[in-house]
Amino acid sequence: MDIGSLSITGRTRKNNQDSTLIKFYQLRVEEGTSEWLLCAVADGMGGLINGEMASRICIESIDREFANMEGTPDKFERKLSFALKEANSRIWKRGMELKGAMGTTVSTALISREELIMANVGDSRIYILHADGTAFHTKDDSEAFSLLEKGEIGESDLRKNPSRNYLAKAIGIQQAVDVKIERFTLKKGDRILIASDGLWGALEEDQILKIVGSNASANSITETLVREANERDGSDNISCIFIQDLI
Repeated sequence: MDIGSLSITGRTRKNNQDSTLIKFYQLRVEEGTSEWLLCAVADGMGGLINGEMASRICIESIDREFANMEGTPDKFERKLSFALKEANSRIWKRGMELKGAMGTTVSTALISREELIMANVGDSRIYILHADGTAFHTKDDSEAFSLLEKGEIGESDLRKNPSRNYLAKAIGIQQAVDVKIERFTLKKGDRILIASDGLWGALEEDQILKIVGSNASANSITETLVREANERDGSDNISCIFIQDLI
């Protein structure tokens, strides 16, 4: 695999409330051991206290739950859901201790050579970019995305809609959170992009596809994505992880 990652504060914010995780695990399966890559981007909610702490707790919780994992991919799905629920509980309790709401979005991908298990809560995104130039991305848990699904606004309007930042779901803002797990079989040429809304909110989808469709290295692609997002907007923290050469 060729992996690139970059996280910056942006041109407006005073600190970076995003946290990222890239870690390989030797997970035990029925046939022996299998190497899996766990990646996550957590975007602490800037409108709440300690967004930076919330994103860090979320990443630490995910990492901790996958230490010494064993079982089948079905069990990995359950473990990913449990990890995010544990993160939610820890952040909720910490917010109660500090007497103020805390929250973070998170996009998490567990990747083997041919399989992707992923979960998304909030409005960070996971993109699966296919060799034919088409792409899939996770749904945003936002009011604006609900309008998009109803056909009331278009994809380009989504980035400018005032309700884009009104999240229906995030990690830590309520005592419990529902986590949806999705599972995909990867094909030759597939690439994966995990991005905070500071990136995808600044770049149109065709711009993202053009950059990731180049023959550049993963590091070069992440640098270009972040630089372009910062130049076009830069009002938010910008973070992404990009993986190619999977198969």
